[in-house]
Amino acid sequence: MFKKIKFVPMAVALSLLPLPTLVQATPLKNNENTLNNVQSNIINMYLKDSITTNNLYDQINNAITTLNKESDNTKLILHLPGGTYYLDKNSHGSKQGIIQIGSAINGTRILEIQGSTNKRNPTKLYANESAYWQSFIFGSYPKNITFSYLSFYRTEKTMSEGIITNVAKGYIDIKLLDGFPEIGRIYNQGMTSGRYLRLISNDINNPTILSVDKGQEPWGMDKQDNPLPPEALDAPQNRNWRIYTKNTQADLSRVGYKIGLWVAVKSKSYNYAYNFQGFSSNITFNNIGFFDSTMGQMHGGAKNITLNHVKFGRGDRVNGVVPAFASSAGGPQFMGYTDSSPYTNILLNYVWLEYTGDDNFSAQHASQGSSFKLDHVTSKGAFARLLLATYDAYGVCLTDNVILDNQPAVVHGAINQDIEHFEFKKQFSVCQY
Repeated sequence: MFKKIKFVPMAVALSLLPLPTLVQATPLKNNENTLNNVQSNIINMYLKDSITTNNLYDQINNAITTLNKESDNTKLILHLPGGTYYLDKNSHGSKQGIIQIGSAINGTRILEIQGSTNKRNPTKLYANESAYWQSFIFGSYPKNITFSYLSFYRTEKTMSEGIITNVAKGYIDIKLLDGFPEIGRIYNQGMTSGRYLRLISNDINNPTILSVDKGQEPWGMDKQDNPLPPEALDAPQNRNWRIYTKNTQADLSRVGYKIGLWVAVKSKSYNYAYNFQGFSSNITFNNIGFFDSTMGQMHGGAKNITLNHVKFGRGDRVNGVVPAFASSAGGPQFMGYTDSSPYTNILLNYVWLEYTGDDNFSAQHASQGSSFKLDHVTSKGAFARLLLATYDAYGVCLTDNVILDNQPAVVHGAINQDIEHFEFKKQFSVCQY
């Protein structure tokens, strides 16, 4: 069932140099569970039978039980087979994630959930329709875990798009593109924000935001925050929809909306890539793809977090059409609370943030003492901001390897002030190697 390998620990050869001029930040060090750290004891376990939600739940818990019986500085690698697998809704525990992790891994032990390293037979996991409202990974105070060589998809998109058929005061009518979800399906009345429209090109291979688009247009709620649910005009087929806009006394022709243009429709939901509540520590994502769900949230502080060779982007085509946006939400997000623990030793290295449905990256309420490093990061095509650090987020630094919509984020040793949708620039600094 498993085999154990013992060897002498090796010295860590690589390290991130301190950041002496990073305002309000602590020096970045090697994460305890990065690829540079070699455990003295390695256990390999192999998932039995096919990958299903229940089987994953049982065998992850079994792996943790086995791991905790070993000494500190032990890594247990749970190997998942290559292939494409469809996962149902999880009915265990909090039921908030298809895969659930927590604080049960003791000491300095590390659990790694590893997919196939065979490029010809990668491990692809699809959340099916029953799991639409669940995050792919949910963690409560998670620690000491690595995910590697896995790609996450959904069978059903979390955004929709269609062609405008009417523009009138207080609403637009659209005809959905074949295969894209009904507006009533994605509409999340439980969220008081996060419902927006963007005009997009009709390029089926690489759609982009139209140059005539003036920004995000809110819908689904009026100026007094009264809900304005979408209306199917052709029930039960439900392919033609009326979408009510926030300004009920004006029509969107004033901002470039007209019959025949394509429009992307989002209503932010909680079906994230990963959702970690409470302080997170020693978490690594290595060689991972997040598609269809791209928001990765960490709430309440974190330390020793590494995203290495990770892509957040658009998933499979829909009836031959590449979706304009990957999801209804953004990319990796670090959101603290008032006076919460800082985010320390956060590293994004070789990370691609592409066409997410909100901010491609954001740091919010990251208290003084936080330290983020973005290196070899490419961000493009965001529904909202390419990068965001709010005025209460400290310690986010960028190297000169960060590219935002094909422009360098750092020019001549300073933050590039000429890039749009890059906010708020004064909260970012240049990393000192």
